[in-house]
Amino acid sequence: MYHERGIVVKKSKMHIAKRIGMILLCMMLGLGIAGGDLALSAVSVSAAEEVVNGWDDSHTHYYQNGKMVTGKKKIGNYWYYFNKKTGKITKNKLVRISKKNNKYCYYDKDGHAITGEKKIGKYWYYFKSNYAMTIKGFVSIKLSDNVYKMCYYNKKGHRVKGLKKINGSYYLFDKKTGAAKVGFQKVTRLGKTYTCYFDTDGKMVLGDKTIDGVTYSFNKSTGDFVDLMIAHASGNEWGGGYHGKAGDQTGTEVCIRSWYNRPWNVVLRPKSSVMADKIAYAMERAAKNDNIGYDMGDRNTLLYYAKKVGYDPGLVSTPCETDCSALVSLACMYAGIPQSVVMYDSTNSATTGVLKSKLLGTGKFRAYTSNSYIKKTGKLKRGDILLLEYGHTAVVTGKHNIG
Repeated sequence: MYHERGIVVKKSKMHIAKRIGMILLCMMLGLGIAGGDLALSAVSVSAAEEVVNGWDDSHTHYYQNGKMVTGKKKIGNYWYYFNKKTGKITKNKLVRISKKNNKYCYYDKDGHAITGEKKIGKYWYYFKSNYAMTIKGFVSIKLSDNVYKMCYYNKKGHRVKGLKKINGSYYLFDKKTGAAKVGFQKVTRLGKTYTCYFDTDGKMVLGDKTIDGVTYSFNKSTGDFVDLMIAHASGNEWGGGYHGKAGDQTGTEVCIRSWYNRPWNVVLRPKSSVMADKIAYAMERAAKNDNIGYDMGDRNTLLYYAKKVGYDPGLVSTPCETDCSALVSLACMYAGIPQSVVMYDSTNSATTGVLKSKLLGTGKFRAYTSNSYIKKTGKLKRGDILLLEYGHTAVVTGKHNIG
């Protein structure tokens, strides 16, 4: 086999044999052809040549119907790319296949177009099932059975890492694997370190998010976790105030959550740290007891059952109801404030409209109304009662550190 004018050809043995036969016949007839001339003639025969489809001897070029292939070509189970000028096979190289569609493919050491993740130089890339490089897109990559990682590739096809804003939302990508992180994570942003939460879709949460029955608040600008927690009775299973079913149907009717600005207009602080701790403890016990739900129409049923067990809401085993002020009143009773003192009247727990006067009247509380108490969290302590008179009330349970 040899090359002639860019076409792969091979000599026909049959025609060569005929040619040699003619030469021998001439010799026999005394035509005087020397043995050396005979050998030369046999080697230089080119009259009977035929085109071959396939690879050349060096596996560098490929021919079809006598023509050297250029551009992309599927041969067997693999796609290849041959230089459009030289026809040479492309290996270990990223190639722009289509300028119009901005399509890139990568060809490995064997010249095969690849799929999946590939590190090229300093960067990781991802090639889809059609061999095209992923550009400005998310990819879910299977690691093992039921285990996947989500990565993002930028406009250059590079797998990103760290905190990135994509389509208006923030994501955090692992610096080694490129996987989008989820759950609570430490984030350094704008020169500060924040504790943020990334949802199951990888997006940073801004605002409120209920996680395992606890509602957390995250700064709407930075995503920073509001780590001061409060306990309160918030609303029934329908999000309203009346006609709920006895007990906590959602896990959030009576719950623990991050502090938020209701807004509050006064903070009532127990003078005794022991009393403050007992009030907060009673509120935590109530929040964890799914027998206690929310309904303003049956707000005193919790008190009825709790009174039988030393005012401890954690020991109540019968489905019942309360509301925000009835629950705080009960917590104060558990901490030692007499029932007769904290009640609105003989049968009704104190309401948000009278809670301030009732508690201050015991001489066991102080009131704070400056913005550093009612609009910020820095000066608040465990057991502080947050109050919006004629509106809502809750109790500070303390800091909740993540990780």
